[in-house]
Parts: sequence; structure tokens; C-alpha cells
Amino acid sequence: MVKIKRAELAAEARRRNQEQAARLGGELVVSRKRRRLTQQQVGDLVSVARSTVSAAENGRGAGLALDTWQRLGLAVGRPLRVDLQRDPLEEPADAGHLAVQELILRLGRA
Repeated sequence: MVKIKRAELAAEARRRNQEQAARLGGELVVSRKRRRLTQQQVGDLVSVARSTVSAAENGRGAGLALDTWQRLGLAVGRPLRVDLQRDPLEEPADAGHLAVQELILRLGRA
């Protein structure tokens, strides 16, 4: 396993957070406008300032709590979903099935 230095890890996390905040912000503004809501209306629903909604929509929401993003998403009918990517060290779920297929192919060749 590759060892990542603390500074590199922090820099990569910041970069990914910024990318995700920008993507989420873009989706937030489109959904808000589709529902004909103002930033103030969304802010009132979520209990945050209009400027917080604006910051989130403009990709400056990387520091917002997950709870805030969840409430913003719910306010525009788009609940937030957070998950971790598949663990690359985890065996695929069908690895046993593939092993059986390989065994059958080997036996067939013999």
C-alpha cells in the first residue's frame, strides 16, 4: 500500500472538497431555479443566511457542514447522498463465481 504524507493527504482532500462543493453548488442553483425559489426563500427554509446559499451555489460551500448541505438539498427536493467509493482491497462480490468459471474452463481445455 502506498504511504501518503499528511500534507499531501490534506491537499488532496481540499482539492476534492472544492471540486465536490462546486458540483453540488451548480446542481443546487439549477434545482432552486427550476422550483422558482429565491436564495432568500431557500435560506429561510434551511435557517441560513441568503449569503450562505449564494456561497454554496457559487462553489464556496466546501466548509459547510454535511447537515447544512443536507438541508439545502432537501429544500430543493434533492436529498444529499454521501458514500465512500468501493474499497480497492476488497474482493469483488462475485470472485467465487469467477473462480468456478475459471476452473471449468481449465478442466474443459484439459
